[in-house]
Amino acid sequence: MQVNSQFQENFLGPLPVSKDDYQQLLEEIKKRSEQASDISGIFDEYDHKPYYFAKEEDLIIGSLPSIRDAARLYVLFDYLLSEDKAHFDRNKSYQSFINGGNETIIHILHSIAHGKPVEPEQNIEVDFIKGCFYKIKKYFLENNKIKDIRGASAILDYLNTEATLEYLDREYIKECAVYCGGGNVLIISPKGEGEKICRELELLYTRISLTAKNAFAYIACSVDDIAVRYNEIQGMLNNQLEERKRLKLYEINPDNDVVEVQIKGKVFKFEGQEIDQRGQVCWLCGIRDAKYKIPSPDGKINVCPSCLRKNTVGRGKAIFYDEFEKNQQIKMKKRNEINSIDDIEDSRGYVAVIYADGNNLGNVVKNIKTPFQHMYFSRKLDHTTKYCVYSSIYEVMQEGSAFEALCLGGDDLLIVVPADISFDIANKIINKFDKAFDYQITISAGVCIAKSSTPIQNMFSISQYCLKNAKKYEKKISEKSGTVDVVVLEGGQTTDPEHRASTLFPMTAKNAEKIIQVIKEMKGQISTSQIHKFKYAADHMSVNQFQLFYLYQVAKLNSRKYTEYLNKIFDSDDPSFAGLVRVGDELVSPWHDIALLWDYSGGDKEWNR
Repeated sequence: MQVNSQFQENFLGPLPVSKDDYQQLLEEIKKRSEQASDISGIFDEYDHKPYYFAKEEDLIIGSLPSIRDAARLYVLFDYLLSEDKAHFDRNKSYQSFINGGNETIIHILHSIAHGKPVEPEQNIEVDFIKGCFYKIKKYFLENNKIKDIRGASAILDYLNTEATLEYLDREYIKECAVYCGGGNVLIISPKGEGEKICRELELLYTRISLTAKNAFAYIACSVDDIAVRYNEIQGMLNNQLEERKRLKLYEINPDNDVVEVQIKGKVFKFEGQEIDQRGQVCWLCGIRDAKYKIPSPDGKINVCPSCLRKNTVGRGKAIFYDEFEKNQQIKMKKRNEINSIDDIEDSRGYVAVIYADGNNLGNVVKNIKTPFQHMYFSRKLDHTTKYCVYSSIYEVMQEGSAFEALCLGGDDLLIVVPADISFDIANKIINKFDKAFDYQITISAGVCIAKSSTPIQNMFSISQYCLKNAKKYEKKISEKSGTVDVVVLEGGQTTDPEHRASTLFPMTAKNAEKIIQVIKEMKGQISTSQIHKFKYAADHMSVNQFQLFYLYQVAKLNSRKYTEYLNKIFDSDDPSFAGLVRVGDELVSPWHDIALLWDYSGGDKEWNR
């Protein structure tokens, strides 16, 4: 997928505003800066407002940076050009930007925004740095304990944002970070500092997490390279990062002298009683050697240093609950009641794992032309994904929301929700995301539904299979729509998803939504037992036998409602419908999927109680 001008206009930069509105924004910022002790914080509220260079060229669609990003890069280049970096005054630099800015720096920003060469006398050498966590699902899904999963998520989030910015603020300035979030970091630093930053951030990430796989790489380049060859420079940087991942080695049983960490103002002390007998396997991960004894609901258990840290941080409530409440401006009634996956289950004891990922995002990123576009799109993608998830959960469950977000950032999400409303939530997430990006980029989801006692790793593996299946389907269809696939493990079975019963899945979210709406109409009008009777018969009869069975049942019930509803689902008016749907050259039973959506959309539990 190529990034066209319409995409640039809507999603790679803020929309234009009138001249009068823009002047009003500048006056508002200036007035607020006079009373602020930390001016940088003001600009976060203007991350969706456009910044104009005083040139006609800025009327070009898609070329506008946000005020927030222009201010941050202004301060960064002011710092890079400074001869006395140790005494650089960030507040003074922000104030300079507000007052019109240094002409040399404004010219640099203008060149970067428009992809034009930087003047030779303004062209400085820098180091461009990229880092990331990888194989993160392996890190936080080492066991099924929800508190340990929460702790792992919180540690990764802390390192990716808070700890990275603290490091940069201590060693350089935090504006060196072009982007921090979703497990990724992008940094522009003074020349010659790239190797040090890569080494120290890798060390920092490993000292705290112990076992989270992470890598950093850098290339030396000029500001002119960033302005004119941003795509190429990004490609070179990605290649360096992939090479670093291949070469990096990890300890089998890591430990160090870190005794505490402070996350969002709260101190977590890594305390455990050292065990005398070594060589025992960690009770939590079952992989590394145990070193400490800690209390648990099952009594004292022996754990490895990495699991000790996850367990300690995870004793606090999920980091995503604070975001959820702030995003939706509500208070969760049940946030203090969710201590295990069992607390999320529906009335039948089932939960659903929803794993979703954006389609074609790699191609979008490859076509981003400037750091401004990169900053804006990364931030918009992260905010949009979180809003789609949180608003979908709230719309279905209201203040009674019960969920767990295992991973949520960028275009990547992994959440656990009650099974009986899982399809309502999954479909809403997909539809909201697709609409937010005007269907120019979409998202696909894999859903695994099972008893709450099913190991979360197993459910994740099946949801991962479903996600891959949904993404393959998205590539085949001409329609611009997110897609979804689902597997249900009835009674805790461990089925092979590749050998499941005939199904209409994967399907587009639009089709799933239409089916769900018709099924909600069917409830109260159609017998649930009859739906499951058709499902059972279709699974155990030949095509001809089932068609005769279906026609007999409909005649016996003296009702055409089943045929009328099925025709409505599949946009048909076939009066001779005999219970099966033609897909290509094959007649397929829709009853398995209808029963599935019947059971796992709409819900039979009052969540807002």
